[in-house]
Amino acid sequence: MADMETWTEHGPTEALSTEAFCPSLFKSEKDEKAFTKLFDDIIENTKESKEESQLRERVLTWLDTLVKQWVYQEGLNKGYRHEDAKNMGGRIYTAGSYRLGVHGPGDDIDTLILVPRHVTRAEFFGSFHDRLKQAPQITELVPVPDASVPVIKCIISGLNIDLLFASLDYPTIPNEFDVLCDEVLKGVDERTQKSLNGPRVATQMLKCVPNVHNFRTVLRGIKKWARARGIYGNIYGYPGGVAWAILTARVCQLYPNFSAFGIFLKFFTFYKTWWKPDPDMMRNPNNPIHLSATLDDDKHYGFRVWNRDINAQDRKDIFPVLTPCYPYMNACYNCSVATLKIIVSEFARADTFIHDAKRAFDASRAPLEAAKFFEKVPFFTMYPTYLRITAAATDEDTGKTWAGFIESRMRRLLEQLDKSADRQFADLHVHLLPREFKEENESKPEERIVHNWFLGLEDRSANPKRDLNLKRAWQQFLAFITGHRASQFARKPGMKDPTLSCLKRKDLVAAVPFALTDQDKVDIETVLAQQRKDRKRKRKEMEGKDKAAEGPSLGDKIASLTGAPAAGMPSPLKHPPLPLGPPPPVDGKTTPRPSPAKPPMASPGAANESGEPAAKLQRLSNASYASPGKPSPSPSKGRSSGTPKKVCFAKAANGVGVGDCGVFLRAYRLETVQHSATATGEVSY
Repeated sequence: MADMETWTEHGPTEALSTEAFCPSLFKSEKDEKAFTKLFDDIIENTKESKEESQLRERVLTWLDTLVKQWVYQEGLNKGYRHEDAKNMGGRIYTAGSYRLGVHGPGDDIDTLILVPRHVTRAEFFGSFHDRLKQAPQITELVPVPDASVPVIKCIISGLNIDLLFASLDYPTIPNEFDVLCDEVLKGVDERTQKSLNGPRVATQMLKCVPNVHNFRTVLRGIKKWARARGIYGNIYGYPGGVAWAILTARVCQLYPNFSAFGIFLKFFTFYKTWWKPDPDMMRNPNNPIHLSATLDDDKHYGFRVWNRDINAQDRKDIFPVLTPCYPYMNACYNCSVATLKIIVSEFARADTFIHDAKRAFDASRAPLEAAKFFEKVPFFTMYPTYLRITAAATDEDTGKTWAGFIESRMRRLLEQLDKSADRQFADLHVHLLPREFKEENESKPEERIVHNWFLGLEDRSANPKRDLNLKRAWQQFLAFITGHRASQFARKPGMKDPTLSCLKRKDLVAAVPFALTDQDKVDIETVLAQQRKDRKRKRKEMEGKDKAAEGPSLGDKIASLTGAPAAGMPSPLKHPPLPLGPPPPVDGKTTPRPSPAKPPMASPGAANESGEPAAKLQRLSNASYASPGKPSPSPSKGRSSGTPKKVCFAKAANGVGVGDCGVFLRAYRLETVQHSATATGEVSY
């Protein structure tokens, strides 16, 4: 049941159902309990161990102490007295999945460092970065100061932590400081506001759901599914952790009393129909998902609130998922047409799977194949062509910094394909895999560390064999990475320009084995084997169609022209290979092979001895002889290295050709063969 005491935000609309049991999903409450238990068992695997939870707490405690020491030292450096500097405080706030309580093994921790006004962002990337570098617990440290949300990525005691920074216009930051109060936004810049948004959004979201336990359970399942299906990652243009949490919270508002598994099933049904894969942004755009009752709450602190009626930029958002606190922002502003199509197709796949499984269960009590629902997307077998983007560097730290910058701009390449001026990519299906693959190349010291990303391509136009020129889109992306637009990024000498290469599916195992699992290699070979079978089957079908289209057999043609019966005439396709060279000797003498004689021209209405119209016979003979005024072809001896001549037959009585028999040439692989026929229709060589 919903927890009405903590549920302060009911959403923009009333609930679709306030019932605790949904007959459309389950036949009985017993079935619902059985499925819920199965779902809970699956979700249990997404939780971390008690030891890892304790490690996170120790690391966060150490980090909070380090921040207070740093703030104190910066106060002394700027002339504050010892007592004043000691009371300036400073603290950390967690955000993202850890703040929501849905983190799992290996998940990173988004952490906001909140400091008073005398500490600046430059000092965060300077003196604080130096403190982190000296700490023995830290094994990796990558500053990204030029991102839209500046961050220091680090690994502390084996835990991935993203450190954000916010300096507020307050003399001190005590431990009881309330970051959810809108007053903290007064006087801060846009980068600080975006950094503050992390803990503010997570805290407000927990107040928007009717049942926090169900919300966390469902969100764990949704995140597990999204990661398996390759549609997780805001930096790549897919919904990130915050966006998936907002989408989940909205369904919890619509079905406040459903069980966690019931909400999980309704999630896919609801969003399959809500989102349009290719919306008309002028007439019928995708409607936004938001958790607050209204979006008109502008505090007038100078920040833009999402509003399509006022802001032209907001009209371009094709996948609007809005944060639940001021200033309302689109958490999926990175989404492109290409990624939206992938997301919607996965919603449809999941909904179809659920309904098929439900029908099978109702009909025969077949168990739910949960593992198949959460199976990994077979990305490397889905497409015939792949693009490989590489970014190389000379050492590990330089490579991480360079890869992080390029990764944050990767969606720009998708936008270039979407916005192609000549629309040549209108029917090109592009799938960016939201994952990075690292390899080490010891043979090239200047490119020792190489980071790789992959895009799957499939031409779904009416002409799938058309030529697609990706040069313009790549050059525009490259200019965005290395040109004047990236001038703020402190590029180092060891960072090499990104490269683009095209790979066929059959070449993946040999070209990029580091990116493939053993199962991927098996699946690729299975797909290639099936393709070979399909091609062989299609060739047989085409040969059958060609054979049928050739009409009467050679024996029938000769019989119709000579008057001899076709019965007993051997088919040329079943005839043994024909001997080349001179004919066999007769009476000890070798008879030279006669050249076919050119038939006399006849009037169109005339007929020959067999009663066939002369015009028809003349047309049949044209394939055997040269045009008027040109010499007739001479007999050939053995195989010819030139252009193969067509295999033809002729009547000896009047020299009229019987017709073209090109299939005969293909069957026996004869380069040059000339035949003649006797008056009785027998073939001589």
